Amino acid sequence: MSWRDSLYQGSFRGVAFQTNETNSSHGRRVIVHEYPKQSTPYVEDMGKKAREESFECFVSGLDYMQQRDALVAALEKAGSGKLVHPFYGELSVHVIDVRIVESSRELGVARFTITFIEAGDNKYPANNISTAAVLNQKADNVFSVLHTDFANQFNVKGLPSFVADEAKTITNGGLSLVSNMASFTGDVSAVDVTSAMQSPGELASVITTAVQQVGDVSDLRKITRYGNTLPSVMQTTPSRAAQAKNQAALLRLFNISGVTEMARRLIN
Repeated sequence: MSWRDSLYQGSFRGVAFQTNETNSSHGRRVIVHEYPKQSTPYVEDMGKKAREESFECFVSGLDYMQQRDALVAALEKAGSGKLVHPFYGELSVHVIDVRIVESSRELGVARFTITFIEAGDNKYPANNISTAAVLNQKADNVFSVLHTDFANQFNVKGLPSFVADEAKTITNGGLSLVSNMASFTGDVSAVDVTSAMQSPGELASVITTAVQQVGDVSDLRKITRYGNTLPSVMQTTPSRAAQAKNQAALLRLFNISGVTEMARRLIN
């Protein structure tokens, strides 16, 4: 069977039309979150985007006025209707916009530009959905992404000692800030930063766990600003470039952990 045999006669609510051209719009609905000190955004997928169909079509012939009026009546009727798409077959759609062109240069023809959007069920979120539970899950997801990102960015192995020393200074400074907060309920006194730096995943866990044990939003806000006054590292050598990369990764870890926990505290 050839592709010609797979085509359908276009119609809407049973009223036929001839098609010149169709355009479809597809995609996903996403929210892009861009955080301080982080170059790569976190993209939250909110589901499939509503599919739109745009038609360039016409009716013609001695009775084109009757065809035109019948199609207009079908298009103006409330609610969803059945569209027979020339290429995709039957679709349930709503009409968004209709434009009609008739010209003395083309008598006996009415040309339509029609935009449809797919129809669906009325499915609002159920009343028993817990906003706090959803946000807590999202926060946990952010921390998971943070750990992976940090592990891919941070490294002190095989580099001059000053690179590790600078990373240790930044880490200790952040942990000291956290541990001295009145709302901090944890204990970082036994943390061996030098050892943890050899395993970026372990270091990320130490930092994020500490931040998660801060209970006050105003304290967490201070963590989101940690390191803002640190001077930039001049990347004049490969070692200095590694130092700059580690600094950015550590500050991003502290800052975004603070932002994430702030959101959790505000909703819980």
